[in-house]
Amino acid sequence: MEESFFINEFFIDPSRNLVRAEKTGIETHLEPRVLELLCILSSRPGVMIERNYFVQEVWNNYAGGDEALTQAISFLRKVFNDKNRKLIETIPKKGYLLTGKVTNVSNSKFPDQFGKLRKSRDYWLILPFIALLIISYLVLRPKRMVSIKPPTLIKKTPTVSKKIPTIY
Repeated sequence: MEESFFINEFFIDPSRNLVRAEKTGIETHLEPRVLELLCILSSRPGVMIERNYFVQEVWNNYAGGDEALTQAISFLRKVFNDKNRKLIETIPKKGYLLTGKVTNVSNSKFPDQFGKLRKSRDYWLILPFIALLIISYLVLRPKRMVSIKPPTLIKKTPTVSKKIPTIY
């Protein structure tokens, strides 16, 4: 399962090995084998999957695979805050069962959330780019030539004064 999906309110992005709690925004990166284990569980919700299947498929029959499986399930329960073991149930000596609701992103009630900047820290990634654009504009913009006209001098035209003859 390489497509993103939800388990209850947790978003899982297999392409980035990421689990994000939608309520808190807390992101956890999973190791590839832990993610593969989660994808197998989520591909068959409500169905018990045997421990041997996980050891064979995820750990390639590695001798320590049984112990690694137990640790991986424990880690997933911490990621999903599953203290009561309700989301991932243990069937003693047999296997595990995922009881959560699995929803593909395309069928999700949150489709508009994807592709948007979702956290305030994501905005900080854009801020240097915007600052660079502003500085580039200020430095490279065409300079405006302001022409200041010198004040025009008013020429005084010489006035010819005519002598008016005075009559006595």
